[in-house]
Amino acid sequence: MNEEVWYFAYGSNLNIGQMMNRVGEWAVSKRAVLKGYKLKFNVRSSRWGGLTANVVSTDNQDAKVYGALYRILREKLSVLSTYEGRKPTEISVEADGVNLQANAYIFETLRGSGNPPEAYLNIMLTGLRQHGYPEAVIEEVKEIAKIP
Repeated sequence: MNEEVWYFAYGSNLNIGQMMNRVGEWAVSKRAVLKGYKLKFNVRSSRWGGLTANVVSTDNQDAKVYGALYRILREKLSVLSTYEGRKPTEISVEADGVNLQANAYIFETLRGSGNPPEAYLNIMLTGLRQHGYPEAVIEEVKEIAKIP
């Protein structure tokens, strides 16, 4: 089965090199925004040795999380699920002015936000740059990463 699906990345999977290592090639990738959510670093990761990115629903419809949509084979979601330790959730994201249904990994946790490991944040920021995000977005993510 060669069915393709949209996958929304907002953390270290923004990084093209990391995604290539995890799933191989994909049909298309582009910038996308998840509205009504905020970015937090509140998921403990033994792989990264600290807190990693998550998205949390908010009542503020002006809130947004910047990310990337990858058009991947459905079977590659199983590979990503192995890394993420869970199955994806279907969400609606906006890309090119259009709302699309995509898969994303969202973690339910009551843990407060903290600072991510520097290596993790650098991989994530590189990914945002690779997808053409302006420095204002990079600075916004850096600010979120500093807030405990």
